[in-house]
Amino acid sequence: MATNKAAAGVTSNDLDTPLHIAAKYGWLPIVESLLIGRNVRMINLQNNKGLTPLHLACSNGHDQVAEYLLSQGATIEKDQHQKTALHLAATRGSKRCVMSILASRPDCLNTLDENKDTALNLASFEGHHEIVIYLLSFKDQRILMNSYNNNLLDIALSREKRDVAMAIAEHARWREVLSTSSPGLLLMMQALLIKMPEVAKRILDQCVMANGDESKPEYTVKSDLTIIQGKYSPNPEKDPLAVLKTMTKYRRDNCLTHKVVFTLMHLKWKKFGFTSLILNLILYLMYLLPLTALALYSRDNEKKFCATNATVTRRDYIEDVPKTRSSTIIQVLTYVVLVFTLVHLFQEAAQMFRQRTHYFAFASNYFELTGYITAMLYILPSYDCKTGLQLQIGAVSMFFGWMNLTLYLRKVSFYGSYVIMLATMSITLIKVLMIFMLFILAFATTFYMLIDEHELFVSLPHWLLTIFVMTLGELNYDDHFLPWELFPFSNLVNTLFVIFVFAMPIILMNMLVGLAVGDIENIQRNARTHRYVAQLYDAICGFVHPGADRDKGEAQQDVQSPEIMEVKTRLEEQEVKISEICHMLRKQSEMLENMSQNSKRGQRRK
Repeated sequence: MATNKAAAGVTSNDLDTPLHIAAKYGWLPIVESLLIGRNVRMINLQNNKGLTPLHLACSNGHDQVAEYLLSQGATIEKDQHQKTALHLAATRGSKRCVMSILASRPDCLNTLDENKDTALNLASFEGHHEIVIYLLSFKDQRILMNSYNNNLLDIALSREKRDVAMAIAEHARWREVLSTSSPGLLLMMQALLIKMPEVAKRILDQCVMANGDESKPEYTVKSDLTIIQGKYSPNPEKDPLAVLKTMTKYRRDNCLTHKVVFTLMHLKWKKFGFTSLILNLILYLMYLLPLTALALYSRDNEKKFCATNATVTRRDYIEDVPKTRSSTIIQVLTYVVLVFTLVHLFQEAAQMFRQRTHYFAFASNYFELTGYITAMLYILPSYDCKTGLQLQIGAVSMFFGWMNLTLYLRKVSFYGSYVIMLATMSITLIKVLMIFMLFILAFATTFYMLIDEHELFVSLPHWLLTIFVMTLGELNYDDHFLPWELFPFSNLVNTLFVIFVFAMPIILMNMLVGLAVGDIENIQRNARTHRYVAQLYDAICGFVHPGADRDKGEAQQDVQSPEIMEVKTRLEEQEVKISEICHMLRKQSEMLENMSQNSKRGQRRK
């Protein structure tokens, strides 16, 4: 350089000057010597990719070189992909380069590249949460969507950059970022609950605002509820409890028990849920109590209405019954039950119409339908005497009627947890019964083959029921297996009986007890959560609340289901992967082009 100053302007085949090379590798002393005197004019020269020395310094994280170039008058240029040095510094994750650029050239903060990404979006894409926090601290930093209709939170979610998402949730501008995301505020909250529940919980923490000193009476705590239930939308398909349902579906207990969620649910339960529960309970009792009174009165006066004389037994009149309607009490109770049964059937039909196929996904709906339909078959025709099949149907309707009453009580705080615990344990019992049935079949068929029919039982079904009862502890050894001399295979029978005692009443029953005791804490916690949400979800539909000024476009946006949003997220992930593949192919193409040029140059020299 001292003897040949023109050497500073020599370029390679890629139009790289020595300054480009020195900036790329971070050789600060060489950069300083290359920019002496009139050579400073080369500071903004671009190579064949549109890269300046500042681009190369920032893309490789050489912050000292970048600071020096900026101090010497380097300007913010764009490369062939419309990226500035700030874009490359954010992609690299060099916070000092970003700080240096914005300290001297703040006007490039919101510059867009060819994909309409800002430096903030690229930092989120690469997972550099510190740079995201720093860029968000600028008031002029805009939250913009790129060509894929994603902002920085959408990008962080699709790329699973948890640190970036958490940094956004903890930042003062978290609401602005969530509101400008592609799915909207509520659906983004649902997506976070599914993929990043810890971030969703941190956002809920941001919704609690305390004012004043906690030890003083004027201390107040305000909760922002719009994050879990947005403004009113006139669209009938909009689910007002979508966020809460997502919490419940994916078992986000930390979010369900959060103070903000509790405040919303307590407010709704106090104002609407409890009143709805009482009204529904009263309406159901107006159906159940007359039905019970009708069944009991008919049973108590059965001989009076059904028998032709006092000596006739129940088995004698069970087929041929008198068809009379002389009892005023029975007729009045029949019509009362008929009216309220029709009311409940109309409610079920409305619920079926509203929920469509989802109605048939819940076992409780089958229980209710069975109870109402059997009640109709029991009271019609409305004769005083009810025997035979009609009497059996009445017994079934009574069973389902009282069992369905527990469905109404599951929303009551002091009783609901036990109802849901009972339902959960019943499901576990049904699963275990599959194993029980194999053991019962094994022992029942064995004893049926070895013991004579006239000695104890007459058929295999009797043995099946007896083995089932014996499993519960009613062994009755003296009645069933003594004296030995009456059994032709007494040794084998008693050996199998000893095996039965160890296998059924001891091992299997203790397994059930251990299963119940071991899971009781988890069952109780889940039951409390289910009851917590059931207080609102089944009792309130379309809760109307303040803030009905939301525009139609935003309302339509929020109607998307979590399933659609999940598909959309996957498509966006595929777009990102395709973009990365295109970028790699572009680099490989450039490498092949360079190799081709080098080979041609070598041939020319030869």
